[in-house]
Amino acid sequence: MPGPNTGYPFSNDLSLPASAINSALLNAYTEFYGSTPPADPQPGWKWWNSSQTPVLRQIWDGTQWVSAEQLDTSAHIYIPAPPRKQTVTNGAVAMLASAGIVLLKPTNTITLTLAGVGPVTIKDLLGACGTYACTIVPNVGTIDGLTEIAITENYGSVNLVGDGTTWGRY
Repeated sequence: MPGPNTGYPFSNDLSLPASAINSALLNAYTEFYGSTPPADPQPGWKWWNSSQTPVLRQIWDGTQWVSAEQLDTSAHIYIPAPPRKQTVTNGAVAMLASAGIVLLKPTNTITLTLAGVGPVTIKDLLGACGTYACTIVPNVGTIDGLTEIAITENYGSVNLVGDGTTWGRY
């Protein structure tokens, strides 16, 4: 008959080396606070870098620490990460999947292919979409049942939300 701890991650065997136990405990905690980054970070680990003001939350991407958000401990204010932006000037361009804002600066025709999921704001920053065609097409599915939409007025914009297959204006 099996013992009482059969099938559980830990058993009554207390012969595990301390390094294995320390490693398991360290991997259980993936968010750190301090003026120096944690040693040997794994992708996805988060570090609140207190060596600066406001405190900066960074995420290890496997190669480097990427800035995410901030915490002003003096004013007691949380500052969310700004949306990712992409600037498009001309031609047929695929939107970055992570872009939250797409700035159009047309000096010729633009066809922007949506990617990823929304929300995303697309804005004619130069006031030239009334002159040059600024067309938005989904990579799959439709936008409010249409295969494409256009920004036709100068300085126009459109707010879209999508789930990866269907997009809609909001």
